[in-house]
Amino acid sequence: MRFLRNPANTKSPRTDGHSPQTFWHTTGKNLLKAIIPPFIMLQILFLGLQSYIFGSVFRNGDRVHNMKVLAVNFDDGIVGQALQEASQLLQSPSFPTLVWTDNEDYPTPEDIYDEVRKGHYWAGIYSIGGASERLNAALHGGEAAQSYQANNTIRYVFNGMRYPNQEQGEIQSSLETLISTSRIVFNKLNGTAAANLLPRSDSTAAQVLLSPIMSSSINIKEASAGGRVLYNTAAQILVILPSFFLMMALNGIASGLQLYSKASLLMNAYVRASLSFAYTFIGSLCAASVIYAYREGMEISGGQHMLLWMALWLYMHVQFLVFDVATTFIPQTFIAFFTVSWAIINISSVLVPFDLTAGFYHWEYASPTYNMYQLEIAIISGSGCYDRGVWLSLPIMFVWWIVMLGAASLAVLVRCRMARKAALDAAAKAVDEKTSAETSSDVESMRSVTTDFTTHSDLQLHRV
Repeated sequence: MRFLRNPANTKSPRTDGHSPQTFWHTTGKNLLKAIIPPFIMLQILFLGLQSYIFGSVFRNGDRVHNMKVLAVNFDDGIVGQALQEASQLLQSPSFPTLVWTDNEDYPTPEDIYDEVRKGHYWAGIYSIGGASERLNAALHGGEAAQSYQANNTIRYVFNGMRYPNQEQGEIQSSLETLISTSRIVFNKLNGTAAANLLPRSDSTAAQVLLSPIMSSSINIKEASAGGRVLYNTAAQILVILPSFFLMMALNGIASGLQLYSKASLLMNAYVRASLSFAYTFIGSLCAASVIYAYREGMEISGGQHMLLWMALWLYMHVQFLVFDVATTFIPQTFIAFFTVSWAIINISSVLVPFDLTAGFYHWEYASPTYNMYQLEIAIISGSGCYDRGVWLSLPIMFVWWIVMLGAASLAVLVRCRMARKAALDAAAKAVDEKTSAETSSDVESMRSVTTDFTTHSDLQLHRV
């Protein structure tokens, strides 16, 4: 028991920096004060970004009626009537709006095809001329019943490449529902009378009555590649981020080499411009080639691949310039905040078409990513398709490029001036420190001489 009372074996409380009490009083409080602001700001930032991107798709099913479908009745009989009445029955906020137009404005199905191909409507649907006459003849049996084609009554046309998810979900499925409802309406309007016309010995005519109307469709550009779900989601992120990472690397290397303070303004601008053009040139080629390589059964020609490459090059260079300007004028602490926000805002502009989003989000018509995606739709859809993506989105992209090019030129000037000012301040500080050190040394020398002189004088007086 004695060794327990031995002071040598008794551990005293820790008084070094590893004890909780010492850590809290010396470092913990400062750490807590420093971490609270970014802790709160990050929570607010990501809460806001999540609310923003979820808000862009909030209740988009209630806005499907904003998607316009061109409708023309080329058949003046019961088939066309059934189609019109079915569209009235189905009309609701969650169903596309059919814009019924006189066939004098669109005299042929090719005119409807052109309107959809140019992107003026999400789809077009029409009753085929003479459909009611062929159906009436088939109900009488005979050769007309044997040669009757139910899918030659109503036809619709759409572009599967234009927002594939919405074309297949809201448009194609809605039009199939419309045609199925038209069949029900036909049976309600003419079912009893048609049944009385059926020859009792002709089973083919009975089959015609059971299925008088079926759908047929024309897909202008089928988006058959599995990667179609990535075109307006992850693929856009992977085009934005490379520019940011190169910019961060370039800024770090340039600062380490003191390029901004040692090289001329013209040389700095030349270096940054050369690197940005070369990097985005190769990066856009890789992005376009990935889409081309994973096209699967989707038809993409070499010319379309080249056009997509050029469009992506312009887009990537715009993104590079945006980050160049941002990293110049935004403090380093908040660059990550800006990058995440910029990426989310750009992606939200292409998740769903603006016909399905609240009006608050329509300012994103001007975003680079939205206009790039419109160009992508136009290029992959083929020549003459979705001309809106060319005559509207391409000029907007060039405006972005010109404005950001000017802003980036100003950013280089600011970087060089700030670096040279910092270099001059550092040099002046070094001179001041050297002068102060020399002055201190001289003072010490004077003090030493004075002390020696005083000591010598005292000795002389003592001897006397």
